[in-house]
Amino acid sequence: MSTRNLMSQEALDDLKKRFAYLTTEHRLEVVQQVASAREEGDLRENAGYHAARERLGQIDGEIQDLEQRIRQAEVIDPNALRSTEVVEMYSTVTLEIDGAKRVYTIVGSVEANPRENKVSNQSPIGAALLGARVGSTVLINAPNRQMQARIVSVE
Repeated sequence: MSTRNLMSQEALDDLKKRFAYLTTEHRLEVVQQVASAREEGDLRENAGYHAARERLGQIDGEIQDLEQRIRQAEVIDPNALRSTEVVEMYSTVTLEIDGAKRVYTIVGSVEANPRENKVSNQSPIGAALLGARVGSTVLINAPNRQMQARIVSVE
């Protein structure tokens, strides 16, 4: 099953840079650390060897994750989408939840950053908002509770 991984060109470029760094530099350094630690003798009691092998496994896992994300990437130009009536990818949405206004930008999962109020299109908030219109009320199925949010504006 193939899943689309929506993102901006900038986000895809960042993933490719990280992938290149891991595969051409960092992984090779850790492989050398494993080899050096192996030369130190008895592997059963060699903490440096085991730590380096564990780090190598983590790097290989990250490389596989990046390969999949890059392979499934679908680039969207954030500037091309600009409805002020309907929530779409890269829309900045002002919501009213329980009388308080909150502002979120809908982005792909690669670019999500809660500290910057950037929510993934796959998150409960993002999924509930996509396709909704200004003035409508949506039901957000958050992990701890359901919330009703009224869409005040879309930019």
